[in-house]
Amino acid sequence: MYAIVEVGGRQYRVAPGDKFLVEKLGQTAGSTVELPVLLLSDETGVSVGKPYVDGTKLSARVVGDVKGEKLVAFKYQPKKRYRKKTGHRQTYTVLQVAAGSEPPAAVVEAQPVDIQPVEAQPVDIQVVEVQPVEVQTAEVQPAEVQPVATVTATETTSENTGAA
Repeated sequence: MYAIVEVGGRQYRVAPGDKFLVEKLGQTAGSTVELPVLLLSDETGVSVGKPYVDGTKLSARVVGDVKGEKLVAFKYQPKKRYRKKTGHRQTYTVLQVAAGSEPPAAVVEAQPVDIQPVEAQPVDIQVVEVQPVEVQTAEVQPAEVQPVATVTATETTSENTGAA
C-alpha cells in the first residue's frame, strides 16, 4: 500500500513506516499531523482524488527538525577583485507514517444522472440589407521640389576654424 500526499505545495509518495523530509512545519516533536491524500493504492485498487480523495487523511508523527546540506553561492566578477561567498542550510521537518496506519479507502461509485433536454427557444432574426457605398478617391499630385539655397565653397580663416 502507498499513498501520495501533499505537504507545503509538494507531493510525496509514502508507505506505512516511511520517514520523509518536508519543509519546516513549525510542529513540536512527537505531535501528529494530518495530511491530505491525492492518490491511494491498496489491495482493492487505486483511488484518485479530484483533487483529494474524499474522507481520507493520512496521519504522520513529527520526529523532529533537521538541517539539510549546505548550499554555497559564490559571486565572482573577473578583473574587478570582487568575490563573495555565502551559504545557506534549509531546515526540514522529519515525518514518519505509522506502520499500522492504513487510511480507509474511499471509493465513490458513479451514480446515473437524469439529464432532461432543454426546449429550444425561437430566435427572431432580422435581415438587414447592405447598401454599397461610393468611395471618392482624390488624386494626389506630387509637389514641385525647389532648391532652398546654393552653397559655395569659401576660404577658411583662422577665425572660422578656431585655430590659434
